[in-house]
Amino acid sequence: RLVHAQFIYDTKDAAGQNMTTVCTAVICQNLLAELKKINLEVTFFAIDGGLSGDKKVNYLSFLEGRGTRVTAEAYISNERLREIMKIDADALLNYTNIGCSAMYLNGSVGANINFANLIAGIFTATGQDIACVHESSIGLFKIERASGGIYVSVLLPSLIVGTVGGGTGLPAQREALAMMGCAGSGKSRRLAEIIAGYCMALDLSTASALVHGSFSAAHDRLGRNRPRA
Repeated sequence: RLVHAQFIYDTKDAAGQNMTTVCTAVICQNLLAELKKINLEVTFFAIDGGLSGDKKVNYLSFLEGRGTRVTAEAYISNERLREIMKIDADALLNYTNIGCSAMYLNGSVGANINFANLIAGIFTATGQDIACVHESSIGLFKIERASGGIYVSVLLPSLIVGTVGGGTGLPAQREALAMMGCAGSGKSRRLAEIIAGYCMALDLSTASALVHGSFSAAHDRLGRNRPRA
């Protein structure tokens, strides 16, 4: 009794939610008109029944991708880990294994620590759709042992970003995009890559702080709501 039609578009450097909504509405109205000609009655129609996954954490976006699919990777030597993060590779690998096990238990879609923090900040600064932080933050943060250090990688399969249209044309947001070399057409892939790189750096930093034991102490020391004498 129910039909969910899925439409797939290439919106180039625009995030594209509005243009795809309008385009799909026209296609569906034409389709409904054709169905009437063969006496097939559709008793109810809605432009989106939720299958799109728009603005929601969902497995379809995680598995098939939506928006931009982007990865980032880095090699970090044991010396750098000890010098900057104050930890060793074995401790970090042990923590991430434990963390992945915990995320399996709580039913997480993907496995990362706090991609959402970084993505929400950049989305706000660059005029992206803030509600799309949900699906855009689905992703994988992975650490493997490498010769003399670790290999770190990030996958964001459904990053909803654009460098033209929508809020990207607002003065402050346009300026932020321009500072990163991401303003205008042909720049959405660069913006996605920058976001992926920063997500990797943030999760590596956070995981290291959790291993080192400085995570809670930093929040306590720097908390914004701490009463002042």
